[in-house]
Amino acid sequence: MFSSFQLELHELSKHVILAYLFLWGLYVVLYRRIDSISLTLTFALFASLVMHTLTPYLYSIASNGGNTIGIALWYLTFCFINIILIFSVRKAHGIFKLKMDKLAVAIPACFLVATFIQLGRLFDRLLFNTGFIADLYVYGIQIVNLLLIVVFALCIFRGKHIT
Repeated sequence: MFSSFQLELHELSKHVILAYLFLWGLYVVLYRRIDSISLTLTFALFASLVMHTLTPYLYSIASNGGNTIGIALWYLTFCFINIILIFSVRKAHGIFKLKMDKLAVAIPACFLVATFIQLGRLFDRLLFNTGFIADLYVYGIQIVNLLLIVVFALCIFRGKHIT
């Protein structure tokens, strides 16, 4: 059903998701509390799971004949999920009356960077079709994902110092 590129993309995403899940679980087990970091990690994990699940299907739609709607759907879906994540993290902190931890801010910031990369690539493909930022898109999203793994790990190491 899926091409080899789709399967490779899905496999890489699967490893990133497993790392997120492991680090989130480790944080929850070690600290057993609702704080700014646990809340942010939970939303980030959920958003990543949603994106991981949708990736092969969106890719199938986007790669079907190079239609503009499919291409826009690919990029805008991820942007929408990222924006919902950022809004939800902010709203949940207000609901639980939590102060946003400085390290926890890095997680929505990474998703915001990913959103700008997605939008940049969308405009490049739809308006100019130059492929000028294609490499930035491919490697930029991977770098953001790896950076998120580092931030998740830093949250665990720093978690014991948060009151």
